[in-house]
Amino acid sequence: MDTGFIKFTKYVLDIMYFGGFVVLITLPATIKFLGKYYSSVITKNFALMLFVFVISGILGILIIGIVIMFIFKLFFVPTPATGIIILVFFIAALFSQVLADVFEKSVNYKEENDLTI
Repeated sequence: MDTGFIKFTKYVLDIMYFGGFVVLITLPATIKFLGKYYSSVITKNFALMLFVFVISGILGILIIGIVIMFIFKLFFVPTPATGIIILVFFIAALFSQVLADVFEKSVNYKEENDLTI
């Protein structure tokens, strides 16, 4: 067994794990800093962002279909790779659905706080 590859994988996962803590801790300051610069970009490209997030919601539903098909495949041709692919697509579907929900909330927030005539 190649212990070098196992150690490399462990170090990569450790870096990702602790990097997540760094991102989580610095997230409020980062959002405040970037909010100064990107608020005009978001309002200018709102329709494009709406289109992108609507498509991501549709893709989330389609990805769930792919997960279901791979689950059926798992019963007929069971391989470890199939299980991993199911997990990856399931996480992608969850991400797309969460992104669509966040966008729905942002549209509602914009409609409630839009003071233009």
